Amino acid sequence: DYEILTSAAWVYLEKEKGINPAKKIIQWLRRFYGDSAYTWYVSGIFAFNEGRYDSAITYFSKALMINDSMANAYYNRGVCYEVTGQKRLAEKDYIKCLKLEPQNEDAAIALSRVRSEK
Repeated sequence: DYEILTSAAWVYLEKEKGINPAKKIIQWLRRFYGDSAYTWYVSGIFAFNEGRYDSAITYFSKALMINDSMANAYYNRGVCYEVTGQKRLAEKDYIKCLKLEPQNEDAAIALSRVRSEK
């Protein structure tokens, strides 16, 4: 079941050495369930945690192409943009996140930080 497997992937990810089993689960999910915004989003989280920011941006973008109302995907892609020095793109994503989820304190703090660095 899709939900059970994605939950298992999150459990593995939260453990120190659980990235490899989690990645295998997500690869399997992609193979059998195809394009799912959530699967691409989780793939972005894994790539981010491994420091593969360009890959994470790609995965978050794929998730947003499928479902453009994923506030966390905008926020996390914004973090990737910020880390890679793409401040204007980060700012745009933080704004989009806050439009979808005005109470997102992390996005508000990040937006303020990026704007203060101009």
